[in-house]
Amino acid sequence: MANIGTYDSKRDILTIVGQFGSHEITGMIASEGVPVEVERDGEKYLKTKSREGNSVRFINPDYFDGTLTLNLQLDSPSIAILSQYDIHDNETGAGIVRVMMNDNNSNSLLTANGYVQNNKRAGQSHEWVIALTGIVSNYTAIR
Repeated sequence: MANIGTYDSKRDILTIVGQFGSHEITGMIASEGVPVEVERDGEKYLKTKSREGNSVRFINPDYFDGTLTLNLQLDSPSIAILSQYDIHDNETGAGIVRVMMNDNNSNSLLTANGYVQNNKRAGQSHEWVIALTGIVSNYTAIR
């Protein structure tokens, strides 16, 4: 008999590891059913065509870069941690973190290096945008 598993994106675990230790991001608010939105900077392959009509594809280096956007509840303790990295990066240029996301079955969905690119209060939440580089992902919600 085949095994059946259940995947619930609301139970994904996002962890950042950097100079201030390892921290599991908590207090995420789902936007359109997905608590974390990941967007790549480009398509996986680019294509060129010769005058003769022959095509060749090549891997787009921008495909491995992108952004991760999440919204946190205003009382989330993760706001203080992300703020600490953002301030440290502004002061020293050394706010790089390792970003890891696992699903509720402990499968790796995404790993990358990143830094806080932007953050703003948006109504009843705080939106954070993390710039990513070196994305390795099995995350189906990535665009």
